[in-house]
Amino acid sequence: MIKDKKVSILFGIIGVLAILFAIFAYDRTPRTVTVHSKEHLQRVKDLEDSVKMLRNEIHQYQGRLDTLRQERIKIRYQIKEILKENEATDRTLANGDWDTNIRFLTDFLSEKDSVGEMTLFLTITRGQLVSINRTLNNYKHLKRINQKLQDEIGVLDSTVVSFTEN
Repeated sequence: MIKDKKVSILFGIIGVLAILFAIFAYDRTPRTVTVHSKEHLQRVKDLEDSVKMLRNEIHQYQGRLDTLRQERIKIRYQIKEILKENEATDRTLANGDWDTNIRFLTDFLSEKDSVGEMTLFLTITRGQLVSINRTLNNYKHLKRINQKLQDEIGVLDSTVVSFTEN
């Protein structure tokens, strides 16, 4: 039993010394490691140069985006003008029956020119009218797709703007 007490005391002393050693050894380790090698400094310089190049490229892309936005605004205005000019024709062709479409297209294709002479006189067969109606349906479909694409472009523009701001 005396031996057990001596062994326990010995282990207790060793444990206390180990804890004290761990505390003081941890305090003496450096908190930050600084590397001043030429390779490290060269890498830092290269990264700074890369960041500068990327900032310049982002600035150039921002300028291009601004130019594209201005062109998009012009194109939207032109599209609206064209649609306004052709709205009555579109309405007539879209809402008319076969006979109305045939009459309208025959009149449209056989208009007199500024001198008063007939430049063209055509009659339209039912097969041609079916082809024309299919083309008009494709036109309507493309108008809807165009609107969806314009909406998506707006979303993508806002995404790019938020990306460049960050």
